[in-house]
Order: sequence, then structure tokens, then C-alpha cells
Amino acid sequence: MDNDYNDINKENSEKNMSLDELFDAPVEQANDPDDYFYTIPKAQPEEPEVYEEDASEIIYDEPETEKVIISKAEKKHNPIPERKENKKGKGIAVIAIVLVLALVAGAYFIFFRTKKFDVSFIDESGNIIETVKVKEGSTVGLIEAPKKEGYVFIEWQLNGKKYDATSLVGSDLKLKAFYKKAFNVTFLTEDKKDFLKVEVGEGEKVEKPEKVPEVKDKAFVAWMTEDNKIYSFDSAVTKDLTLVAKMKKYVKPTGIAYSQKDNNFVYVNQTKAYKAVVTPSNTTETVSYTSSDPTIFSVDQNGNVKGLKEGKATLRAKVEDLTAEIYITVKNISIEFSELLKNNNKIKIGETKTFIPDITPVDMSVELTYESSDPSIFKVDKDGKVTGVNEGKAVLRAKGNNVTAEMNITVEGVPVTDVSAKEGNSLRLARGKDITLTPVVLPENATIKTLKYESSDESIAKVSESGVITPVSKGNCQITLRSHNDKTYVINVEVYVQLERLELQYDQPSETYIGQGESVTITAKYFPEDADISGTIQWTQPPNAGERNLFGVSFSNNDYTLIVSAGPGAMGLNYNPSYMVSASLDGIEASNPITIYIKTDQPTEVFPTNITFSEGNSVKIAKGSSMTLHPTITPDNATYKDVSYSSSNESVAIVSSGELKGLSAGSCVITASTVNGLTYVINVEVTE
Repeated sequence: MDNDYNDINKENSEKNMSLDELFDAPVEQANDPDDYFYTIPKAQPEEPEVYEEDASEIIYDEPETEKVIISKAEKKHNPIPERKENKKGKGIAVIAIVLVLALVAGAYFIFFRTKKFDVSFIDESGNIIETVKVKEGSTVGLIEAPKKEGYVFIEWQLNGKKYDATSLVGSDLKLKAFYKKAFNVTFLTEDKKDFLKVEVGEGEKVEKPEKVPEVKDKAFVAWMTEDNKIYSFDSAVTKDLTLVAKMKKYVKPTGIAYSQKDNNFVYVNQTKAYKAVVTPSNTTETVSYTSSDPTIFSVDQNGNVKGLKEGKATLRAKVEDLTAEIYITVKNISIEFSELLKNNNKIKIGETKTFIPDITPVDMSVELTYESSDPSIFKVDKDGKVTGVNEGKAVLRAKGNNVTAEMNITVEGVPVTDVSAKEGNSLRLARGKDITLTPVVLPENATIKTLKYESSDESIAKVSESGVITPVSKGNCQITLRSHNDKTYVINVEVYVQLERLELQYDQPSETYIGQGESVTITAKYFPEDADISGTIQWTQPPNAGERNLFGVSFSNNDYTLIVSAGPGAMGLNYNPSYMVSASLDGIEASNPITIYIKTDQPTEVFPTNITFSEGNSVKIAKGSSMTLHPTITPDNATYKDVSYSSSNESVAIVSSGELKGLSAGSCVITASTVNGLTYVINVEVTE
């Protein structure tokens, strides 16, 4: 067969004919059904030649063309299209093969390369019961949990919660078996024979048996508890139960009908009872109810019909083989604003009125929602309270049960067009120093000029309803003034801590004398410690050249520290020269200037080393009264025992000649100072 194919190719090549040319030639069926004629241009040999052929044959038909027979042998080795245009089919076939291979490769990748996760089922102790491999994005089939004596399996849990078996797996999982203590629920027949026994987990509900005992000429009524009460299957089981079937004599129903056949209707979301009457009245069979279209209305087994959407459907009541039917029409409720409200639809800017529509039927409970077609004209809350915002007209809508009621609202008055404050849009306030804003509302004849005040950060600054700003702590925030129609003005507030007091402290509290080679270090300390300081400390200097020769003054690395030493010119003096040291910071003078003496040959003076008061450091005094303060100076032989007093707020209290006087209700600090700068602070509260 291969030889046949090769011979054909040889013959064609000898005629200077390619197979492609052969395939492009016209085709027709030969006598042999397995062979085909192909008409090709006739070759013009120089000398006639005779071909020996066993698989193909050349016949000179016409001077211009010749026919070539292609046998079944060649078609098997080199199938050819029957038409030239079928070369496109070859390309499509190749593409199809490529696509099939791609799909196979994709299926291989999906099947063999998809990531898999371990899902382990564990018992209550964490021991693995079984582990299964689950492909990513698939669900896991839950296995049967092991039995546990005295307990009932409830569910498989993941992290303490019931596992949803429809969840797609995306990671390794550990599902834990959850059990509850088991209680036995025994169902008995009327004559106390076993009918059914089930185990129920503590706190779970027992399912009502689908089948009930059957007794000739009797009908099942209910399952009764041992104390002869009808058992509710909605109850949680907390102990072993025994339920007994209650039966009664069977009475066959002979008829069923509705008392009212026409004009039966219910509103959407309304429930009405349509109970069929069965005769005889003492029949033991129960009636079942169905709706011909549950999308129109639903019905429970007590004949309670609930409207779902507008329409008409049939309500069927059936007992045994008896049926009664009525048509039920479901109507939508009516929501309308009354003419009285529509005729009184005007409100003023800032005014609030309530607009509640009428609902039919009146006994229907319908949850209404309200909206304004233009909240810039009026606003409305969830209870139908309308508040005028700007002059104009807009529509009030009330919606419920897919029904909408509308009415026009007209707002009258002069709206606010601009809001500002005389204090400007930037304030720097000291902590604890309140300020009252002076708002400006335009136009002056605006109907509602009341503003609301808001702070962006009440830990920085608070603002009251009347516009009083209270700086609370260091930082920045915004105070917003807002009109009833949302015109706003924003004030940027910076809160800083103001310097209140400057105090001098030195390293030799028992002595303010210095001799040759000695010095005293004085430190200025300001309060409060987080005060914002803008300037630098200013120390007093010896006033003239002579004193500067007696005292040496130098500063440490910290400008708040001053070092005073005895200068070389102090020796040989017959008196004790002195230098009063003080300081100021941001306009605040030190509260306790210190006097420093140079030691000479003169008798040494004894200065106080300590000061206290028998009244202690906290005193309460009534307004208008006074009391004597009793200082104690140490040592007893101090040369100077004079004490001076200063008040942090002289409008509240002062000390004069040792008498503390309360002037007005409030609090202040009284500072007592010795001649050498020792201090004692007394906190004073003056009451009314």
C-alpha cells in the first residue's frame, strides 16, 4: 500500500505536478467507488510516453487537460479534500485539535493541581476521628459522629459555632463534635403501651411524631403530659418525659361550609380568620386549609389568612373527602393625607408641625416612612414632624405597604443667608479662660436667628448652647456656628497654657550668706509646668559697678539657673553687702525675690531656715470674716522673723498685718515669705 502511494507521488512529480496542485484540481467520481478523477492541465511531453500503473491511470481526454485517478490507497496515506475550498477545513480541524488539547490540559490542571485542604473531625477531647482531603472552593461532607453514652450528638462546630455544611473550604479546618446530655422522651398509647422512644439533647425540642396511635372507632386528639396537660412541642426538654396519646370516639364529618361566601377580603399584611364550619360539630377530624395562590395570601392550619399582595385567590378548607371554597380578595391599604391637613399646609421657617396621614383600615398597624422632596425647604423625621428650613414649596411623602401618600408643604419666612462671629475665624485662647462668642446672623430680619454650636474636639475646647467657649487642654480644634438652614461659620481655635507664676529656688535653704570662694545657685521655676513660653528669663543684675565688684554673677547652661558668688572686692569690709536677686518671664515677676549677703568680719546674722503655720496649708473662711495666721519661724534665735504675704487673687482674699480677710466667694493662694526668701503656700477657699 505504501508502494502505491510512492508510485503516485513519483508519477505526479514526473508531470511537474505537486500534490497541492492535484488537490486543487476539479474532482468527479470514477467507476470504482474507491477512486476519484481529478482534471489537471495536460502536460506536453517531447515524446509520447507509456505509463505502467497499478494504482493510477492517465487518460488523454482532451488536448488541454487530463484526468488523474486517485485510488483509495493514496487517500488513506494522504487524504485530500474533495473541493479546493476545503483547505480551510484543514485549518479549522487543526484549531479544533489544539482547543481540545488545551481543554484536556486545563482539566488536568484543575483536577491534579487544585489545592487541597485537610478537614479533621475531632472529638470533645481534641482527638482526631477522621481527616478528609477537600479541594479548595468545595464543600465537605459531614461524617457521622461517634456515639457517646448518656449524650446526644447535636452538631459539628467550628470555633464554638455550628459549622455551615454549605460553606466553601478555603483553609485547613478542625470540626469538633458537640454533644448535649440526653433525656428520654417516651410516647405511650392510650392504654400506656410503648409507642415510640427518642433521645433528645438537654434544652432541645422533641419533634412531634409524624404517626399517631390508631385505635378502631377512635381519633387521636393530642399528646398529654403525666399531669394530663396538652404538651407543647415548642418547649425545651430539661428532663425525661412520658407523653400519653389522648383519644376520643371517632365522629365522621358529614359536611363543611363557610358561613359567608361573598365579599370576603383582607388587606395586604392584615390577618383575618376564615374558619370553615364542620358538621357535626363534634367531629374528631381536623380541617386543613390551602391557598390556590400563596403569593396572593397565605393561610395557616387554623384558617388565619394573611394578605400578601393585591389579587384574588381561592381559600380551600378540607376535611377527609369534603371540601369548601371561597374567594378571598386581597386589597392594598389606603394612605391619604386628610383635606384638613392639606388645607393647613403652611409652616414658618424654624417651625415644626406633625403631618400624619389617615390609614384605611383604621385598625391596621402600618409602619410609615416619611421623606421630603427637597430637604433644603423642609426636613421631616421618622414620626412625620416637619421643620421649615427655607422659604419655598416641597412635597411631603408618607410610604407604607408599597403605598405612597403626598401633600404639598409651603414654608414661609426670611431664611438665614450668612453666619459669622465678631471674634473672627481664628482664636488663640488660654486654657481655663472662657470666652463668649458674639454671632452675626444675616439678614437682620431673618425669621430664625438661633444658632447651634459644635466643637470638633471637646477634649480641646467645649462650647455651650449659648456660645461660651471653654478651653480645656492644649491643642487645636474647630468651633462651628450653624443656623437652622445649615449655614455655617467655622472658627479655628488654638488652646495654649498661660504662664501663671514664677518662683525662685536655691540650693542653700538654710543660709543665704556666701563668703570668699562660695556661691549660691538660684533656679527659676514657672507654673504650670506645661505653660507655653514665648520669651526668655530676665534676671536682675547688681545695679552699679561697685556692687558688681562685690558679687560675681554667672549663668549655667540653662538660662533658668543663676549662680551668685562673692567677688574679690568683698574682703575687708566692715559691713555685710547684699544683692537682691529676682527674675521675670513673659511679664510675670518672680513671687519670692531672694536677698544674698556676703560674709565679712561683722557679727553673723541668723536667718530663718524654715517657716510653717499652725493653720496648715489649707484654710476655709467665710466671706466678710477674718482670722489671724500664726507662723512659726525656725530657728528660734533667727535674727529676722518678719513674714510678708501676697495673694494670687486679691479680690478673693488678702493678708494684712497677719490677718487673713475673706472678700468674695472663690479660691486663691496666699504665699508667706521670710526675709531670706523662704516661702509657705496656703490654699484659701472663701465661702458665701
